[in-house]
Amino acid sequence: MKTLQHYIDGAFVSPVSDQGRFPVIDPATEQQVAEIAMGSAQDANIAVAAAHRAFQTYSLTTLDTRIALMEKLLEVYTRRYTEVAEAITTEMGAPKDLSYNAQAECGSGHIKQTLKAARELDWEERSGARGNVVREAVDANPRETDAGMQHNAGALVLTATLAPADVAQLIPH
Repeated sequence: MKTLQHYIDGAFVSPVSDQGRFPVIDPATEQQVAEIAMGSAQDANIAVAAAHRAFQTYSLTTLDTRIALMEKLLEVYTRRYTEVAEAITTEMGAPKDLSYNAQAECGSGHIKQTLKAARELDWEERSGARGNVVREAVDANPRETDAGMQHNAGALVLTATLAPADVAQLIPH
């Protein structure tokens, strides 16, 4: 049985202390297909600290660098599209045609639209005679950015929320 770990600070890791396992059930077969290693407040604090550390350097990256990273994300998503669609079918119970032709496609669509917006947005605009409005990095609160999503939130919700936050340099804390 595959145990799904936490992704913290660039690596898949097990929780600090054993908080048990949560079954992942395929709704179509009602069979367990995996389990999730449950975390604790300490695990959440470790993830938050990693996000703060990442923000220190990522917030200094240029728009061109962030766009290049988003393009790489789209490349990887496209290469692994079938895996994404199969996970949606298995873990959420969506019919295969819906998983492949709609749900998974929304993920790549959101990334593409994020790239389009990043290229077209006026990141600095003149605001009358007194100054400019500059859009820049902020260290965001996850309760305000919805970054603390459930395991099965799906490609649609994850890419719609996190891709724009990433290109705008929003790292949740």
